[in-house]
Amino acid sequence: ASGSPASVFEVLTLSASGSLSASGPTFEMGRGTLGEIAFTPDGLVGVAVNDDDGTIGVFTLDAAGTPTVVQARFDPGAYASRVVMDSSGERVFVLSSQWADVGGGIYSVAIGCDGSPSAEGTVSAAKLPYTLDFLPGAPRETIDAALRARIAAGGRRAAWTLLPDALPERLRRALA
Repeated sequence: ASGSPASVFEVLTLSASGSLSASGPTFEMGRGTLGEIAFTPDGLVGVAVNDDDGTIGVFTLDAAGTPTVVQARFDPGAYASRVVMDSSGERVFVLSSQWADVGGGIYSVAIGCDGSPSAEGTVSAAKLPYTLDFLPGAPRETIDAALRARIAAGGRRAAWTLLPDALPERLRRALA
């Protein structure tokens, strides 16, 4: 409530009318100042960046909305700045917003069915990546598949060949 960085997270209830209310359960992970949590499509696993040390925190929610911290401080293999969930919920993409020569890039962390994280390594080196978004009209699953192909091929060695021809020429050139 004070607007200060905190390590306590709270589960809120969203009513049908769109109002939020405190439902009671709280849990602790690392300090998060951005307030962003990436959820699996089923909403059962959440991942947040711990700003104080660049790790990520992973938690699950049961059917009643009770949180369980799976790992409060998981090292994804780079200093995490932001997380973006894969459309399948099987992994989270971790952005390390640094220069490429000191670890900046996109990293992948597999998410087990119990929420357990496992670092998969570098997807792509990048200079100061601050966001990973998916284009309107482009099937997110196709772009996710391209990122997964890069993971399977060891990151930088794979080409971005799985992107559909319908993407703008400017984007296809940038990703080639």
